[in-house]
Amino acid sequence: MKRIKTEQAPAAQNEKQNPIMLVSITGTSEDLQDHDTSGPLKYEAAEVQLEAPAISIQGAAKKVEENNDGVSNEDVGFHMQEFSKTEKEVGQANQEDVTLVADTSAVTKSGKPKIKGVSMIELFTPEQIREHITGLRQWVGQSKAKVEKNQAMEHSMNENSCQLCAVEKLNFDPPPIYCSPCGARIKRNAMFYTWGSGDTRHFICIPCYNESRGDTISFDGTNILKAKLEKKKNDEETEEPWVQCDKCEAWQHQVCALFNSRRNDGGQAEYTCPNCYVEEVENGERVPLPQSALLGAKDLPRTILSDHIENRLFKKLKQERLDRARFHGKSYDEVPGAESLVVRVVSSVDKKLEVKQRFLEIFQEENYPSEFAYKSKVVLLFQKIEGVEVCLFGMYVQEFGAECEQPNHRRVYLSYLDSVKYFRPEIRTVTGEALRTFVYHEILASY
Repeated sequence: MKRIKTEQAPAAQNEKQNPIMLVSITGTSEDLQDHDTSGPLKYEAAEVQLEAPAISIQGAAKKVEENNDGVSNEDVGFHMQEFSKTEKEVGQANQEDVTLVADTSAVTKSGKPKIKGVSMIELFTPEQIREHITGLRQWVGQSKAKVEKNQAMEHSMNENSCQLCAVEKLNFDPPPIYCSPCGARIKRNAMFYTWGSGDTRHFICIPCYNESRGDTISFDGTNILKAKLEKKKNDEETEEPWVQCDKCEAWQHQVCALFNSRRNDGGQAEYTCPNCYVEEVENGERVPLPQSALLGAKDLPRTILSDHIENRLFKKLKQERLDRARFHGKSYDEVPGAESLVVRVVSSVDKKLEVKQRFLEIFQEENYPSEFAYKSKVVLLFQKIEGVEVCLFGMYVQEFGAECEQPNHRRVYLSYLDSVKYFRPEIRTVTGEALRTFVYHEILASY
């Protein structure tokens, strides 16, 4: 059966206020370990040009209001000028990029418009493409059993296999779902009930459903008829979408081909696979696009916080590399070090945490506040690996300021912390810990 090229909308994710760790705003944690997951988080640089400027100015404005960063008015003024400059530079890059990409007047032999930048492969040289394909077939970050299975599939490739990674199906880990009444996570392959759609979709675990004896189930002031609930099993799988080369008609996973479906112009843009692209470049039929054609992690707006974390991280990495060189009796340049690292605060928004009514009823004698104002921030670490910006580490924090009442007065919750095992180089420090762990700990300490 021949595959049909389809567009897959990004799955909506429900935001979950689930703080897991409480630390003082002036304190740090050196004991956290990085949590590695099996799937890569690819950074789509193509989308930065549209969204980054708006986030940067909003982040700057909100940053001024904070009273726990120790920022003077003079510093803030310089910071705002820096953001204005960044917006202007990014805006100019946007105009250049639009001019470069929107060349839809050129029609190819396939009859489709030739839109540049539909795949990041177009930025690569033939040598970089070969390195990319070789890297795909090493299946970095996967379990030993999966690697052995994929190696066996590589030797028996067929028309249903990805022509780049040699694997037939790539499945995403499904997003976690939580019971609306009790907040418990619904386990994989467990039965549950659901109602609604989109942002108003609710999930109800079996114990909560059974505890409600009547014809309705109530939570957060909402009454839902049990007859309207749909019983489902938490076993849904989302497969990585495919894309077909318009030249040789071979199929590849979109992530393997570094294909950006958002530039695909409704499925009408011509796509050339890496193998055909190498052939065209070596035959002189085309040349790779300049690196400036797509914005990267460095083009994301900087903040005082991101600069502070970056500067301290680079200083600590330099000292670690000196210690490692001295330990092995080599010069500084003879030992490998981490390169192309970028730290950015990609989100900074004001939010309110509403205390659940049931909790207020239990602690009504203590005059507990009904809501807490806080600032939600997202800090990400990027590294350029084989020509691609990869998001290696993410940290979601909830900052409660001096104006917030107890018990959250001047506190920070590390709401979410995660990483993927793709950091380069994969070496250990003189103390025996992985260099990636050293980096993640330094980001936490710097924050």
